[in-house]
Amino acid sequence: MKLFAYLGALALACVVIVMLAVSAEAQTTMPDQTLFGLFRPLLTEIAIVAVLGLAGWLGRFIVAKLKLDIEARHRDAFQVAVTNAAGILLATGDMRRAVAYLAGAAADAVKAFRLSDAALPEKIEAKAGAMQAAGAALANAVKIGAVTAGGTRG
Repeated sequence: MKLFAYLGALALACVVIVMLAVSAEAQTTMPDQTLFGLFRPLLTEIAIVAVLGLAGWLGRFIVAKLKLDIEARHRDAFQVAVTNAAGILLATGDMRRAVAYLAGAAADAVKAFRLSDAALPEKIEAKAGAMQAAGAALANAVKIGAVTAGGTRG
């Protein structure tokens, strides 16, 4: 949030500087008869629009970037929680306990992804099935001697 405050202050400072330049120009007693003098008011308005447009674009870019970071954190938290919930299901066989753990451990992620209560057991069962398949494949590899107990190939 401090970042938005700093960006807002920067944008405000740019607008104030441009407005002061316009105010100072209005106080000159002798009109500037050069070509630049004729186009100065137009260039000032273009500069104001450009600065405000750049500030708006920068603000939207930062918001989009922060939203992606928050979504990644929710996704990672949900994956860890669903893995732990699947471990609870495999160890105890109690789906209600696993769902309660998942709903509590990743409450923000569940809310952010708009998952219903009925979707949580499906996610846990899918993860438990994947964990069982991976465990069976590892056990089979150890059984045939492809992998030793230390995890290296024999």
